[in-house]
Amino acid sequence: MNIASKLCVPSLKHKCLTFLLTHAAGRPIRAMRIAELFEEEELYREGSRFVLDNPGGWPDHELNTLSKETLLRLEKRYTSLF
Repeated sequence: MNIASKLCVPSLKHKCLTFLLTHAAGRPIRAMRIAELFEEEELYREGSRFVLDNPGGWPDHELNTLSKETLLRLEKRYTSLF
């Protein structure tokens, strides 16, 4: 994604995004971090869905890679589920 953005290659960015969307379940927090960096809403939603499906199941060192805004959003969405 980084190279695709820097070199302005939309087709490569699209392929990267497709790959990330299909593999978001394996590393959803990493997917969310990439989504934050590149402002990809669909990838963000997909990653957050997996994170919210397993609350409390993520190590703090991974969660701390996310922005404070994202952590707050996750907390609000999690509390609204209950």
